[in-house]
Parts: sequence; C-alpha cells; structure tokens
Amino acid sequence: MIDIVRLHDLILECKYKYNTKIGIVLLFKSSTMYCYTQAVGKIRTLYSNVYALLIV
Repeated sequence: MIDIVRLHDLILECKYKYNTKIGIVLLFKSSTMYCYTQAVGKIRTLYSNVYALLIV
C-alpha cells in the first residue's frame, strides 16, 4: 500500500527543497520511496526494483 501523505511530502520536497524544475520520485517494490533530482544514470541501474516512477 502506498502512503499517499508521505508520497505527497516527498513530491513537495523534490520540487522545492532541491529547487529543481524536474524531480523524480521512485516507488520501490519494497514500499520504499526516494527522491532523485539529478540521477538519470542511477535510475537505470535501479529500474528493476522500481514499481513506479513519477516525474514531478
């Protein structure tokens, strides 16, 4: 189950804390959520464990 409140907070953190136009939120199969702002290469290596990827 996805924690919507936590996801919302993470999206805001991606957009405003890091002051970036594009933030990427990864939802892992293990229910872990993580925010990347400049990690396209890392996303490729982690993609097999990713349940969903959101561009925010």
